Amino acid sequence: MEATKDSPKSGKYSYIDYLFDPLKGETICRWVLMLPGAGCSWSKEKHGGCHMCGFKHENQKYTLGFRFPTFIFTTLFNMCLKAIKHKKPELLAIFNGGSFTNDKEIPHKTQLKICKKISQVQSVERVLIESRPEHITTEKIKLLISHLKEKQLIVGLGLECVSDEIRNKSINKGFLKKDYEKAIDILKALHVQVLTYILIKPLFLSEKEAIDHAVESAEYAFSKGSDYVVFNAAMVQKNTKMEEFYSSSKYTPPWLWSLVEIAKRTHHLGAIRIGDLSEEPTPLALPQNCDKCTPLLMERLKQFKKTHNIKVFDDLGCDCQEKWQQELTRLHPTLT
Repeated sequence: MEATKDSPKSGKYSYIDYLFDPLKGETICRWVLMLPGAGCSWSKEKHGGCHMCGFKHENQKYTLGFRFPTFIFTTLFNMCLKAIKHKKPELLAIFNGGSFTNDKEIPHKTQLKICKKISQVQSVERVLIESRPEHITTEKIKLLISHLKEKQLIVGLGLECVSDEIRNKSINKGFLKKDYEKAIDILKALHVQVLTYILIKPLFLSEKEAIDHAVESAEYAFSKGSDYVVFNAAMVQKNTKMEEFYSSSKYTPPWLWSLVEIAKRTHHLGAIRIGDLSEEPTPLALPQNCDKCTPLLMERLKQFKKTHNIKVFDDLGCDCQEKWQQELTRLHPTLT
């Protein structure tokens, strides 16, 4: 999220920001709440989890990998709500650096208590949580819905790429397309909205492959019933496989021109968004162009987030576009 007077710089783990919701056709107020879960169970496996993710180290600083008791979560929720309640957020996005629905990360009792508390926040209409597909079950989702009462539940799924090979070799995500589809079927049967995350430029992809796979993945996600698609551009974080390749000059994050190209090729598909170019922990490298046009494109990407108006990119141009175009002609092995 971009830093505003209401967000990250002044409230790192609970803040307000604003974004355009294409399904509602208007800009909405969002409350982002970071919860100190025990950390993504997938990242604790011997393989180390997803190749680009540095959340496991961030979580470790605060929880040491342990599950906090329920009262810690409810106390934190109450404190954060008190600070932002006057903003009257319509959407609450809960992030815990893993799966909200995994009892090993956030106790089941805690999940239900938080949902009950959310049901009492009058302004909040919708609640976004995140989960890996294997933690989505009919029984669990029904319980969350019952505690949220009339609030609309949205579940974010990290598909990342339509290709099983890329998802597992380039990202080490650890599940197949069929697992994503099974989770979507469960969620849609219960009238839960689905938000799908797609990663722009995993390891081992050329710039052109990164664009093409992102577009294809968005088309697939919408075809399977996803209500939203959020493109997250790869950022290099410490202590990750991606950092190893970046440090040896075998990987660079995507160009900002590539993000614009993806937005142009997918905005007509439905409710798409380019994720914010900031992250926790602070990245070692971000998507960028040349020094001359990077600030302008970053600003236009923020405008697109707040308007979903593709015309914000119409008058852009820079000498570095030629270098980007040349990069698109370079061929690299898809997987190595």
